[in-house]
Amino acid sequence: EMLKSTVFGSVTVSYPRGWGIAPSRSNTVAVFTNRKAFFEVHPPDPKAKTAKAIAESALQKQGKGASILAQGQDKVGNYDAYWFAVSSGGRKMRVVGIDGPTRIAVVAYVNAASFDDYAGTFDIMQDSITFGR
Repeated sequence: EMLKSTVFGSVTVSYPRGWGIAPSRSNTVAVFTNRKAFFEVHPPDPKAKTAKAIAESALQKQGKGASILAQGQDKVGNYDAYWFAVSSGGRKMRVVGIDGPTRIAVVAYVNAASFDDYAGTFDIMQDSITFGR
């Protein structure tokens, strides 16, 4: 069962029952977590005007020096998205830029478990993102 939360006024994210919304250090990031896996919704770099530019900027901030394992174009909520799968210090992370009516970056990673154990959950959460007007 999935619960829903709206962040940044118009971005709706579904997350699994049992997960919570953790406060972020700056109160500008929405962090959905079960304390092992983290699915963060970040505001984009205001200068980034494409999904790829949003993802690249978020990658520079969140995964500086990470090795890119894979990357590609996608759609989230019928809007252009660009994703990077990266490894930093042996830890896998997914960084996604979404060029929706509200531009966002998604950063998904795992601390106390295997990324692969949560990849399906991250896919469902990413695919659930919708944008209000």
